[in-house]
Amino acid sequence: SELVSRNFYLGASPGGWDPLAQHLATKKAPLKLAEELGLIRPSQKGTGHFDLFRERVIFPILDIRGKVVGFGGRSIPGSSSGASEKDAGPKYLNSPESFLFHKGKLAYGLYQAQKHIRETDEIILVEGYFDVLGLHAGGFENAVATCGTALTVDHLNAFKRLGKKLTLLFDADRAGEEATERAMELGLEQGWVVYGATLPKGVDPDEVIFDRETGVPLPDGREKMRAILDAARPLLDVRIEQAVASAQGGPEALSTSIKQVA
Repeated sequence: SELVSRNFYLGASPGGWDPLAQHLATKKAPLKLAEELGLIRPSQKGTGHFDLFRERVIFPILDIRGKVVGFGGRSIPGSSSGASEKDAGPKYLNSPESFLFHKGKLAYGLYQAQKHIRETDEIILVEGYFDVLGLHAGGFENAVATCGTALTVDHLNAFKRLGKKLTLLFDADRAGEEATERAMELGLEQGWVVYGATLPKGVDPDEVIFDRETGVPLPDGREKMRAILDAARPLLDVRIEQAVASAQGGPEALSTSIKQVA
């Protein structure tokens, strides 16, 4: 929605080789600093610089105080620079580590979500920027995502200051399952009871609430998402139940099952 776009300062970077570099040079901005922050890079062919975020949807990443400290960028399908994966570079591009941007400490949407996390006492952790935007647009404004990295202790420490319940809402694919497993293990080490919510296979969180083609809210989308979140269970309980079930296969299966929850 337009309100969410404004709240998250969504934008787009122009096409061309160096419009940002030229703009910074015109404004007499320190180009060395822009290099350090991962906005531009010196050209390997002679003089000048080129932009790193070219022709992309831009997601400004804010710290907990609301200051922009970095950017995420998604290549625009069908754009001139997005004509092929090779030309466009990676589908998603994030600012590099710098004195401002520490991806292991930042969560996308945490600045916008903090008030709602305090109200609900729950953090909904999703995988991507669009997932955060879709959930906020659908009324689930306590959703955040990590910035292209796995969950860290620093993330959990930041969450702990705002809420007590952590619910993972990851894609029902192999990558999502592996990320869920890692997050559960880290959460247990840090004293969290991590909950897991189950999405329909092949469906992203925003697609539960909005039509995939038109972006129009589905008549029962919000209710379906609420039901998915309400059905979230402690992941350790689920793993123990799975271990008990597989242990019925005999001593060898029991040994494997114990390892899974140890």
